[in-house]
Amino acid sequence: MDPKDFKPGTYKHFKGGVYTALGLVTHHHNRRPMVKYLDKDGTENVRPLEAWPEDPSGWTDIVETVDGHVQRFELVEARAGLIGPVWQIAHARTVAEDVRNGARDASATVVTADDVREAVKAGYSKEQVWRDVLRWVACVAGDNTKAVAVAALDAAYSEETL
Repeated sequence: MDPKDFKPGTYKHFKGGVYTALGLVTHHHNRRPMVKYLDKDGTENVRPLEAWPEDPSGWTDIVETVDGHVQRFELVEARAGLIGPVWQIAHARTVAEDVRNGARDASATVVTADDVREAVKAGYSKEQVWRDVLRWVACVAGDNTKAVAVAALDAAYSEETL
């Protein structure tokens, strides 16, 4: 699948689970497209868009079941891109910290006030920044993550960044 054809939204796994695909991110080592998604508990995960030797279970794969061949994930409802500029900045920072710290697994991305400030410095409008963070808060199930994102906006706003 061409990454440009990927649609964020709600997907159903062939075994029945429902997931929220936020959008595409890039693997920090091999630069391949990865689907960033939330499971039913709001936990962040990534999966290759397409299978590759190191990870043969791609998002767009066709799998064999007792009922025949089906897509691993089937789009239920497309939604506007859920990964916007603030989240992308936060994710890039998180990946850089993970690499610097030698982490074996990816840390969850948490939006901070610095990420909000960075998006504003990068030229994103107040409306884009607010919409991005609020969209992220709306699709994340964990109350702690929501509180951190809202605190990031509050901190940046109180400093008259926005």
